[in-house]
Amino acid sequence: MITASIDRPSNVVSLSIFNTNGQEFLKDLLYIVNMLFREYNFHKIKFSVIIGNKAEILYDRFIKNNNGKIVGIMEKEVFLIDNTYANEKHYEIMREEFMKTKG
Repeated sequence: MITASIDRPSNVVSLSIFNTNGQEFLKDLLYIVNMLFREYNFHKIKFSVIIGNKAEILYDRFIKNNNGKIVGIMEKEVFLIDNTYANEKHYEIMREEFMKTKG
């Protein structure tokens, strides 16, 4: 499941992504990012992952293949069910950079 939070004044979309499953997930994510940039003309899309989550590898690959970037790591940002804190990696893709890869 992918949900979006839209900030209209800044023209930015923040994605929340759950239940990822490999290549099917990457296809869905690419479809949504493509739609948000091409059909709705958003300026930037951002999302994050807990470091160490198996989806992190997929996110890193997606960002690399679509001219996005890792914008930072927030230390001890997320409190987990096992009473520990986890670091969180943040990503962003700018419309103009994405369009360079997709034409």
